[in-house]
Amino acid sequence: MTKALVIAGLIALGLLLGTAGHAAQNLSVEPDGTIRFEASLSGVTRLSIKRDRIRRLVNTASDFEATNDPETGDLFLRYVGVGYFEKPETGFIVSESGVTIGYTLSPVEAPGETVLISLVGVELDADEDEAPDFSDSFGYSDDIAEFATNIIRDIAQKHVLGRQVPSGRDGKTIRHIPGEGWSASLQIAVAGDTARLVREQDFYRSGVLAIWVQNTQLAAGERSWVIVLEDD
Repeated sequence: MTKALVIAGLIALGLLLGTAGHAAQNLSVEPDGTIRFEASLSGVTRLSIKRDRIRRLVNTASDFEATNDPETGDLFLRYVGVGYFEKPETGFIVSESGVTIGYTLSPVEAPGETVLISLVGVELDADEDEAPDFSDSFGYSDDIAEFATNIIRDIAQKHVLGRQVPSGRDGKTIRHIPGEGWSASLQIAVAGDTARLVREQDFYRSGVLAIWVQNTQLAAGERSWVIVLEDD
């Protein structure tokens, strides 16, 4: 697979069956202004400034891990905190062109979020005017989302839907499924004596492209199918 696909795969943890069409949050803001956006608790949130690149986030503390894509200039947030929380976080986004934007982040239970930021009232130099729109680059494009979603949908239809989850330990692999440039494993998530929230992060490891959990809310003793798609 291409390098761009591998980069996207390292962060595409929250891709669920049938969510390729999830609407992006399109925001407009002036320099030194403030935006509000929602960030996923169970997947990955992508931040992108149109015709600019994000250099870093500045905050005092956060339950979200931030990863920059050096090719696209996008920034990806992944929740790494413990448990669920409802309190918003605040901080600043600093772009490579020197623009600073305040932000308020509100957590949501969603498979993934995309936040596209347009800068208002910013004049571009001649070179900047010809710069590509990084939000549509191949680093984490709809093509990648569609690629992974189609594979997961096909696996779910053939091996999951309508079939009872077998017994076994948490994380047990039921079946390996090879493909061209990728491989997938059909695993199970198991709740013990208490209810459990199954998160995609629980099944993530290096090389994973996407993860689908059939049922994220498990009562005590319940089980769920999990599909893990990996770069081969």
